[in-house]
Amino acid sequence: MFKKGDEVLGGRYRVESLAGEKKSCVVFEATRISDSSLVALKVLAPALRKQPDVVTRLRAWADSAMAVEHSNLIPVYEMGEEGDSIIIAERWLEALPLLRVVRGKGSCSPYEAVLIASQLSKGVDHLISTKAREFEFMLSDVYAEIGDLRQEADFYTTPIHHWPGLGVLLSPLALDGEAFSVAVQPSHKDAGHPLVSSTARIIFHLITGGMGDPLEEPVLSESFTASLRGCLTGSLEFKTSRELLWTLFGDFGPEVTEVLLGRASQQVVSTPGSPPAARGSSAPPGPAVVPPGQAQDPGVPAIPHRPSFWGKIWRLLLFLLLTAIGGGLGWLAVRLIDDYIKS
Repeated sequence: MFKKGDEVLGGRYRVESLAGEKKSCVVFEATRISDSSLVALKVLAPALRKQPDVVTRLRAWADSAMAVEHSNLIPVYEMGEEGDSIIIAERWLEALPLLRVVRGKGSCSPYEAVLIASQLSKGVDHLISTKAREFEFMLSDVYAEIGDLRQEADFYTTPIHHWPGLGVLLSPLALDGEAFSVAVQPSHKDAGHPLVSSTARIIFHLITGGMGDPLEEPVLSESFTASLRGCLTGSLEFKTSRELLWTLFGDFGPEVTEVLLGRASQQVVSTPGSPPAARGSSAPPGPAVVPPGQAQDPGVPAIPHRPSFWGKIWRLLLFLLLTAIGGGLGWLAVRLIDDYIKS
């Protein structure tokens, strides 16, 4: 196919090495000659290249993807031909597919799940707001930038909120996941909005460690399960994934609310071997979103969390104040009773 040093797509890219193979494509690491930046060249698999309808559809998708830009979406630069090969050029990522993260880390806590899903939802909702194409995506189409990939094992054993600079990006072509069939692109299997319902499935797999089916397996609580299934079946309408997150996690306590409002930040832990922050992967906080009006659901469990240092101080002061007030009221009651007896 291609070897190191080959220049492709009009000499705009120079092949550096073979990076890997997927069902849909072969991936090469390459250099964009104009600015020496690293690029992923995805060469379409022969079985797909021989299907004109698939190629036509993919060209339309690539045109749509090139028109959108967001920090939580993988940039697509161009799609072209080199000999009998069809090539897609994307930004090169030093990142882990979310499928690999789920397999390596296992189930995430609700707090960890919402930290990942909140970044993913920014990219998803940008696609929705720009009226880009609607499509399904899977764990394989979402990537986690963790910085140095040599720290992968540490990442799996570290709480996500203690990992600095984590970035979550969605591939707007969804070319890497099983949804891009070798035979033909499958029809949408969920009744809800494809992008939002895909986000719902991602959340389910994060919490369950990739086990089970959200339409069959309960998760966390009756309310959470009902909302998740309502999204997938279309019985509940969610116009954005942000709205979905508020419905699922809105009653899970103040720490989760801070994440939903875009005000939470990951804690940097100063420990030996602490991983460096990911290069340029930190997504800017999104605008504050007012949660939909909904009553507190007692069936949704609160997230256990450790209070901060100042939170502990405040609780101690409040305890002392209430103790002092209680003692003062007790003394006053004793004096009043004594005066009453003497009179």
